[in-house]
Amino acid sequence: MHGNPEHAHHDESLWHPKVMKLSALKSEGITEFWEMVSSFKDVQTKHGHLAARRKQQAQSWMWERIEAGLKQKFRANVEVQKLLPDLTAAAKRRIARWKWHIHKTLGVTAEQYEAMFAAQDGKCAICGSAEPGGNRKRFCIDHCHSTGSIRGLLCVSCNSGLGYFKDDKDRLSAAIAYLGKQ
Repeated sequence: MHGNPEHAHHDESLWHPKVMKLSALKSEGITEFWEMVSSFKDVQTKHGHLAARRKQQAQSWMWERIEAGLKQKFRANVEVQKLLPDLTAAAKRRIARWKWHIHKTLGVTAEQYEAMFAAQDGKCAICGSAEPGGNRKRFCIDHCHSTGSIRGLLCVSCNSGLGYFKDDKDRLSAAIAYLGKQ
């Protein structure tokens, strides 16, 4: 009954999803499907899982409402409304400068950056961190300094590490061997 097993929130000792064939167009399997849904709900209720899930959902909803209310009050504030046009323009200028910089220095467009970011699931290509690090909002665009070819997106730490090792594979291998001694 789950499309993605990673999204299945159940105790397999109590319940194991079943594959069912059904068709609403042909009115086939609907009754059996509903019986399965009801059975799952009964098992979840009996063991307290449904109540726990509903509690978690209520808390999530509460925080969403609080955040939405805060945003609404923030945007309605007269002082914020006065500052917002200048802040918005400054943010647009920063983005335009970033786009110009990566294109001028590395030949990469914002669209290519976004494609690399998506291909790497929004994570550093070396350590897998989802945070760029430092005070950066975006990952570093790693490139070969001799050929200029783009290798991927890295967090500040991994990008700096490669830089400190001067992109030298022998030096990096020696560092790995050194760490292996410990």
